[in-house]
Amino acid sequence: YLTDDVDAWLAHYGADRPWHQRWGTREDQLMIQSLAEEALGSASAMGQPPVRWFQEWHNALPADRRSSSHETLTPDGAIGPHTRRQLVADYMNRDGTTLPDDVTLTVHGCGESFPLADGAEDEIEPTPAGPDSDAKDRRVELYFFDRVLGVEPPPPGEISAPGSPQYPEWRARARHTHDLRLGAGGQAAIRPVSWFGYRKSFPKPSLFGAIRRAAQHLEEHPLAHLVIVGHTDTLGSDGDNHALSLARAEAVREILTGDVEALMARFDTPDPHEPWSWEELQWLLHGVRVASAPAYVGEADGVLGPATQLALGAFQMSERDLEITYDSDRATVERLVERYIEAALGDVTRPSETRVEAVGGGHWSLPRPFGPLPADYDPEEDLVEPFGSDGYRRVELFLFDVAPSPPAEEFPTAPGGSDVYDRWCDAVDDELEPADWPCWVQVVASDYVPRSVSVGLERLDAASGSGGLSTDARGYGRGLVPRGYYRASVSGGQGPEAHYVHHQPDERCGSLIVVSLADAAGIAPAGESA
Repeated sequence: YLTDDVDAWLAHYGADRPWHQRWGTREDQLMIQSLAEEALGSASAMGQPPVRWFQEWHNALPADRRSSSHETLTPDGAIGPHTRRQLVADYMNRDGTTLPDDVTLTVHGCGESFPLADGAEDEIEPTPAGPDSDAKDRRVELYFFDRVLGVEPPPPGEISAPGSPQYPEWRARARHTHDLRLGAGGQAAIRPVSWFGYRKSFPKPSLFGAIRRAAQHLEEHPLAHLVIVGHTDTLGSDGDNHALSLARAEAVREILTGDVEALMARFDTPDPHEPWSWEELQWLLHGVRVASAPAYVGEADGVLGPATQLALGAFQMSERDLEITYDSDRATVERLVERYIEAALGDVTRPSETRVEAVGGGHWSLPRPFGPLPADYDPEEDLVEPFGSDGYRRVELFLFDVAPSPPAEEFPTAPGGSDVYDRWCDAVDDELEPADWPCWVQVVASDYVPRSVSVGLERLDAASGSGGLSTDARGYGRGLVPRGYYRASVSGGQGPEAHYVHHQPDERCGSLIVVSLADAAGIAPAGESA
């Protein structure tokens, strides 16, 4: 870069380089983002695919801003050899200068031999005994020596071995130090209030707001990258919990990227404990809409009861081209999955699979606050309120401006691994709030004929929170109700009938209030007068 050697950089893309050292799309995106931020103030303002934006921006550069090798590009959105050469040249031309020819340049490597001490980065600590990942150790330094005397003491070959004295001596002799930190850009995160069922991996409809918000962020930031982190409660072995947490993150990724085939496969094979079945179908039915209301409202209990059968039939009729069987044939389930994905994303563009990763955090990544922790933080007392063990069964979504740092492959797969989770949480500077998920209430008689009534809700576990709603001709009522325990009083015709309802949106599809036929004698079926 200092000598504007474009060919040397292009060699890093060569097939002769080991795959883990070879440059590619990620490096292209980093350079385009840098140029866009300089030109527009933000990479999110490109308004079109990044490569095409670069090609058009490059062609419009004034003569005094062009590199010495500037050539016109065809704005086709493809990052071919010609476009990449011009991209590297423009990126190197950002500083507007080059290293003078009379400067002698020596390149030297220190490997992992001289890590910086935590909390005192002007000090060197001993080389770690095992693998260690610390961003501050991934650095370059430029030392300027007297032109006549040269480098003193002379470097010990191309690479310094652990314990060699030359590099520490260079640091000790430095009279003026300029510490230039190159950040990886901003980082956002989403922590949905949506909990997975025990030993389950199905993403419930209460995750829709987070899925849609993440997709919207990726749409607005063309170079952004998403990592979904799954978690479990503390029950189960380390291996089982890692597999389950990864399955949860991957299931969210499959909905976000529209991978119907992968989601359907979960009905055929353990995931990881057992295949998806009736409980997951009930969640699917709750997430899709039939005539603007959920196809199913009630507990996701995994039982094929009358309400579930009626919901399947209503969905099949609404699709028009499905056979009306009131059962879960393959075609119906696949259509449900497709509609569920559509409901989750809404009108937001589906991101490409290459921009979304999934990792499993097992039970060893406790829900802590985002952003740097205060000095007096106590992990036992200051955890984000998890509402008991249920709250540990969660996913979190980390959105990086360009690429995850540290990379997702460094995320620990067992307790006592790397501190990637904490470092991601520390770096969050924007916690995004997803839209709330509305919980529906439906009142039916024991013959499952909907009833149009008034419903009063009396909060039993708090001093306030009571309220009410009225159901429509299909027996549906809708409202945002705080998590808790309520007594539901249903009135209509001959008077009220009290029922206890445990309203917890992440564990139930809603509240299905079944009124006995005797109690419903004075409550008219939908569409009739009373």
